[in-house]
Amino acid sequence: MVKVSKLQDLNIATLDCESQLIDFVNSVFLITDPRNEAVYERKEMTSDEIFNLSTQYTTLFEKKTHAAFTQFATKNGMFLAENIDNYQFRYEKFIKGLKTDEFEVLNYVRKSPYNLSNEALKKNLQNMIDCLRHRS
Repeated sequence: MVKVSKLQDLNIATLDCESQLIDFVNSVFLITDPRNEAVYERKEMTSDEIFNLSTQYTTLFEKKTHAAFTQFATKNGMFLAENIDNYQFRYEKFIKGLKTDEFEVLNYVRKSPYNLSNEALKKNLQNMIDCLRHRS
């Protein structure tokens, strides 16, 4: 969850340089609550959504991928990079918390890539189910 500025209320010109983009991302997407509901709303966003929203205001990543944006964010210490970089740690901490609360964690199923046909997705899902049954 992040606090996201209500961009529709802002008049933002095109961000022409990296420093402007860094300021934009660090000002729009906050991991702490600024306690200003008139300007910010609480929202769950993926890094891909943040990338897509940010690229609406700049041409710097026009022909680049989400991975290039993430690398740029990491290099420049942007909030987004902090959120992405520690995802595995936060996930492991969450799972340990479940185990501490006496939940039994058997395994998890990963989300399949989007560019597969429905039949291929069904086959992948069935393989995962079969593997979980076999291990159980």
